[in-house]
Amino acid sequence: LDANDAALQTVLASYLVGSTSPVYKELVLDKQSVQQLAGDPSMHRDPHLFSLMAVLNDEKALTPVRSSLNAAIKELVTGKVDAARVEAIKSNTRYELLMGMETAKSVGTQVAWFTGVYGAPDALAQHYRKVSEVKPGELVTFARRYLTAANRTVLTLTTAAQPGGSK
Repeated sequence: LDANDAALQTVLASYLVGSTSPVYKELVLDKQSVQQLAGDPSMHRDPHLFSLMAVLNDEKALTPVRSSLNAAIKELVTGKVDAARVEAIKSNTRYELLMGMETAKSVGTQVAWFTGVYGAPDALAQHYRKVSEVKPGELVTFARRYLTAANRTVLTLTTAAQPGGSK
């Protein structure tokens, strides 16, 4: 696990499709074509996927939704990054974790998860320290390196047509 990339992907997921992102505003709030929009950095010891997921209200929105996601990535790749939003995401990520650790069980779950992934007893603190160190330009560098068409895998799941033509 590359601790810097793991922290960067945590910020990147929120930056691209989190509730403060332009694409979230467009697809979930304004057009209401998406029920759920999420990024998943999926931290693992071994190399893993960085994924974006959209649950659509209607399959007809598939092409426009995919275009919007691609446009958000392209904008980042071209170097356009909102540094203030990156700082706000980093702050929110850290405080959201703290607010979610209300019981001994929730603290233990977080500590155990991060210790398992990083292989170090101070992994939780290490990860969130790295999150606080993410620079806006690093999102651009990561996107240029990894979020390319050649690296992309697109999976589309749809419901099967039912007898009588309804889905």
